[in-house]
Amino acid sequence: MTPIQAMCNAGFVTKFLLISLLFTLNAQATPSIDGLFGEALRKEGLSGALWSIVTPEHGIETGAIGIKNAATGERMMNATRTQTGSVTKVVLAIGVLHLITTGKLSLDADVAALLPQLAIDNPWAASDPVTVRHLMMHTAGLENFRLSQLFSQCARPTAPLAQDIMTHNGLLRVRTRPGRNYAYSNTGYILLAMVIEAVTKQPYERYMDRSILAPLSMRDSTFVFRTQQGADADPKLAMGHLDRMQPYPVTASFMRPVEQFATTAHDMGRFMQFLLSDGKVDGDVFVAPELLAALAPPKGTEAANHGLDTGHGLALAVRDRNRVVGACHPGGTVGFRSMLCIFPEHAKGFFVAFNTNSETADYERFNRLLTERLAMPPESPVPTIANAVDLAPWRGIYVPTTSGIASLAWIDVVFNATHVGTAGDGLLLRTL
Repeated sequence: MTPIQAMCNAGFVTKFLLISLLFTLNAQATPSIDGLFGEALRKEGLSGALWSIVTPEHGIETGAIGIKNAATGERMMNATRTQTGSVTKVVLAIGVLHLITTGKLSLDADVAALLPQLAIDNPWAASDPVTVRHLMMHTAGLENFRLSQLFSQCARPTAPLAQDIMTHNGLLRVRTRPGRNYAYSNTGYILLAMVIEAVTKQPYERYMDRSILAPLSMRDSTFVFRTQQGADADPKLAMGHLDRMQPYPVTASFMRPVEQFATTAHDMGRFMQFLLSDGKVDGDVFVAPELLAALAPPKGTEAANHGLDTGHGLALAVRDRNRVVGACHPGGTVGFRSMLCIFPEHAKGFFVAFNTNSETADYERFNRLLTERLAMPPESPVPTIANAVDLAPWRGIYVPTTSGIASLAWIDVVFNATHVGTAGDGLLLRTL
């Protein structure tokens, strides 16, 4: 080897080492999403998480990190199932929209006529009956739930849905004119499950599993009761946890249509792809595209008519975080938390689920990580008012017009009132 060749080879080796070092430093400077999730889980005191994102370029990407069961030390896997809490409502809504698309149901069907066994107390029934649309959009004027429905050991996995609803006096009293005001109601979605049963003549769990999940290729998901121990044990299901990593197995619930749904990150990726699609499955219309387009934002309420996006469309709510706006639904049940967000204009979405329901954890940091992973462009700043407006008439103390739990309405009046004042050219909102 000549001296010149030796110098060239040495130069090549030096360049190779420098390039390798740069790649190593870059990898260290840009942690993977799993690395970021792992660090966030430790800081927030959470056991484990599953996530999925969908993009036009890469399809479905999934991840799993942390502990599946703190008692055994099992790790979260991509195939692990999780409970989703109220994200269940979004999947149930697609079941209802499929019945509407196939002509078996109407958005404006009178719920009292569909469920004659229930005594819906609606003072406006003659002119404004409660409809399927109202139930889906949380504008029926129905109470949210009763505490006894949540904190009970008496529920059975296959009990008739009407059994518990009918035992609560006043739960079916319509408190505001249907369609006018948004008030989140788990009761409304329990009635939707009963509507499904009335139309299909079968348990809503069977209909959802066979007629909705199967065609959408969500083969690792089910509405049937699953827990971590006993006769209904599912070895793939993550254990739920409370604060301080206390394991808490799934128990039967009187509110199962709104929270009982076991799924995987990949299946939720498939679900998001459908929500972002033209509504077809295997070339046939499964849900009419105009119905998918109406999943969000809300329409027809007093707030929506005045330009506010407060409330739900047919399944999702407009969510504005970190200058990114999506159509989303959070979920929470004992031991589990979740979030589903889609961004239809960009054909992107994310789902994240945790097997810890903590009172102190900042779950928003995970939503932010996934939004950044999707490289969502920020929205333009909120426009300012060009002309001077007299803000003085807006000052005052505002109290909620309705309360989710009627017997606790006084708490909303006393503790959830909002003081509206002025600050320069804008309004300043303060709570207690």
